[in-house]
Amino acid sequence: MLSYSVRLVGKWAERRSGIIACESVLSERGGSIITALGQSNPVNSDIVRYSLAAGRMGGFRGFEEFAVLHRLMCLLAHIALCLAVIQGGPVRAEQASAGQRGPAEVISDVTAQVMTVVAEANTYFDEDPDRYYREIDDALAELVDWPGFATAVMGEYYSRGRSMDQAGRANLKRQRDYFATTLREGLIRSYAKGLLAFGGARMEVQGVEASPQSARVATVTQLVYGEAERVYTIRYQMGQYKDGAWRLRNLIIETINLGEIYRNQFSALARDADDDLDGAIAQWNEAVVEQAEELTDD
Repeated sequence: MLSYSVRLVGKWAERRSGIIACESVLSERGGSIITALGQSNPVNSDIVRYSLAAGRMGGFRGFEEFAVLHRLMCLLAHIALCLAVIQGGPVRAEQASAGQRGPAEVISDVTAQVMTVVAEANTYFDEDPDRYYREIDDALAELVDWPGFATAVMGEYYSRGRSMDQAGRANLKRQRDYFATTLREGLIRSYAKGLLAFGGARMEVQGVEASPQSARVATVTQLVYGEAERVYTIRYQMGQYKDGAWRLRNLIIETINLGEIYRNQFSALARDADDDLDGAIAQWNEAVVEQAEELTDD
């Protein structure tokens, strides 16, 4: 089985068997890394760049199949921005009102809102792309805890604040807040354009599975109907917070755990920067800005 991982990428490198490849700006620990961007005549295959880690889990399942998954990832990547497992999990929820939305309703409502924005964007995007980015951001506002997302992506590096003095914790919080801003501004602009490539997808919520450990944790399963009658399974791991609202904690596309991928990316950057978090965040930001500029030029 092929092991996929989302990677931020750098400059063009070379073509291999019709696939445009380039080196990742991130660490190449754990296997060879190429970035699949498309064949000689791609259809929306260069909108968002993902890389393929062809390591111990096996070989290539075929470019066409990967390209379909690639387009699905374009559709869902905006959600990946907020989906690393939030450190510490949700706190105890207050009693929800009778009108409180459940986890399945949250996913259905946000999906519908996002796809409405995408459908309408075709009428104005070329003249006013910033409006589109703002509306995608607004659609995710109630769902995304950006500081929480940044905390989760930083993982163990943010946890080290427990052993720091007051000045150290204040500096770490500054780094986290800056990283949250970097993620929000950079990644939304990078990935929102990719949604335009998959605006006609049909989706349906299949069901909700409550966690046996806690009534405040649930998994919502959604089916996404792609090209060539392919059906993809998306699992949204949800948590209920003290205000009674359900928010995303993680996302799994088929077998791809996006929360784990983003944590691993940040950890690799931090190690490569000798634990200089400002340097790691700057490198992340540089790659995202570069990618956003390339997408704008397309």
